[in-house]
Amino acid sequence: MSSSFFVLAISVAAPAADDLESAKKFNRQAVAHVEAGRDSEAEPLYRQSLEIAEKILGPEHPEIATMLSALSETYFRREHFRHAEQLCLRALQIRRKTLAPDHADLGRSLSNLAEIHRSTGRYGSAETLYRQAIEILEKGLGPTDPAVGVVVNNLATLHAGLGHFDSAVQLYERALAIVERSEDADSRTLTSILNNLALCYVERKMHRAAEPLLLRALRNERSIAALENYAIVLRKTKRGRQADEIEREIRGLRSGQ
Repeated sequence: MSSSFFVLAISVAAPAADDLESAKKFNRQAVAHVEAGRDSEAEPLYRQSLEIAEKILGPEHPEIATMLSALSETYFRREHFRHAEQLCLRALQIRRKTLAPDHADLGRSLSNLAEIHRSTGRYGSAETLYRQAIEILEKGLGPTDPAVGVVVNNLATLHAGLGHFDSAVQLYERALAIVERSEDADSRTLTSILNNLALCYVERKMHRAAEPLLLRALRNERSIAALENYAIVLRKTKRGRQADEIEREIRGLRSGQ
């Protein structure tokens, strides 16, 4: 999820307004670092912005939850899961107190917490959180919103990681159907789901079913993950020369990283 800041909808005294501008400036700088892949540099800027905003809005304002979530994500991407979880739980607590029970931001907090639980091996609670998030997002945004598809995809990834490929395929197919119907879904989300579903087909030795999905994914983006899976399919279907060409492309992409 992308990070954002708030527009203060109430009048404030001049010093507070100045402080708010400083908070916005720190937040913009943090977002720029995140977009450039520099989470460690974004973290202190998010913290400065959060500290100022808490003084102006109070510690339980919904926008504080948004900022806590953005900071949590910087920790999550660096695999600092304990810190990420603490911030995520605080954001979730604020949203439960201040938002309607079907508000999409509440669903997003539950989904973020599910990702942390999945990444730290708490698979049962992760599944429960994913399903709660899906239910809320469907109510708040509608069942065909791409945000729903993303969380269904993440739940499918949990199942696939546990070797439950039959249920994973059903969930990936559901996620794909949602994203394909949406005009707002980005191509990277579609590519990821196509690749994930194809990998499940490969695990079930359904190589011919996997191939058209991978070709669609590769038309969107020549990602290493999709190329690796495509090379597997080519070898399993006795097209070794084509697999060699794909593997050369993979080596070239890796050498350029």
